Amino acid sequence: MKFNERLSALLEAKCWSNADLVNYAKVDKSSVSLWINGKRKPRANTIRKIAAAAGCNKEWLLTGNGSMFGVSLDIDDASQRQIVADSNVEPAPLPHHPQKQIPVISWVQAGSWQEVQDPFQPGDSDEWIITVETNHPHAFALKIRGDSMTPEFSEGDIVTVDPGVEAINGKYVIVKNGSEEATFKQLIIDGGNVYLKPLNERYPVIDMTGKELHIVGVVVEKRKKY
Repeated sequence: MKFNERLSALLEAKCWSNADLVNYAKVDKSSVSLWINGKRKPRANTIRKIAAAAGCNKEWLLTGNGSMFGVSLDIDDASQRQIVADSNVEPAPLPHHPQKQIPVISWVQAGSWQEVQDPFQPGDSDEWIITVETNHPHAFALKIRGDSMTPEFSEGDIVTVDPGVEAINGKYVIVKNGSEEATFKQLIIDGGNVYLKPLNERYPVIDMTGKELHIVGVVVEKRKKY
């Protein structure tokens, strides 16, 4: 896998746009598209800066070795420093959070999720996933259905949702849609106006200005269906 392919895979895994990469990693806006298209490759220190901002394995992003979010488990700092000294290999950075098991729930359940007082327990859901992108006690996952958020999100993809993340402009959010179910849109805040935007241009933008907006959570991770 070439660097531009690894970078594209990282942005997809993080649900980041090119603009997100610029904002979070503080890199040059004009260079990002060149990196993505494979026309140019950033310097090693820039790649390390991107990896640090994304919480991914620097060695993977630099060379392709290891895994995107590889971690060293059950190794204290002293032992880890000794491994580095012995092998001269830089360890992968720790993830944003410890590994956490979260339930894949239905869209009906997501619609009333904030009313749930106790976290799901094993057996409450037929499907669970492991994530390092959230440690919120009420985090959950949803399986994408329909095509309103294509091409970024396709039917069958799984998204991780954190109810504790602030819903700011540009974030992908799970919203209670006025019925029993939840819906998935991009939150657009333009001055005093608020919109819910489907990524598929075949669907209309929903004007929520002046209306009650019940945001269940913010998408913090996407898992592509292959």
